[in-house]
Amino acid sequence: MGNLFGASLVLTLVFLFVGVLWILLPFAVFGTKPLIEKAIKEAQAANAQLKQLVDQQRVLVEQQKLLIGTLGKKGEGA
Repeated sequence: MGNLFGASLVLTLVFLFVGVLWILLPFAVFGTKPLIEKAIKEAQAANAQLKQLVDQQRVLVEQQKLLIGTLGKKGEGA
């Protein structure tokens, strides 16, 4: 009989714990939503900056290729 009481107590505590979590869950979700939205905006800004850097790097590489090609042609004629 004592075994049944212990199992029933444990089961009651588990259901009570899950019930409390179930009640608190919406507050946690709505509380983190603005933080998630802020993180998404920051990630989008970082992506835009990275795209700008990649474009600048691409231009610099093209200019470097042209410069090397120009210097190489001058060396051939000499």
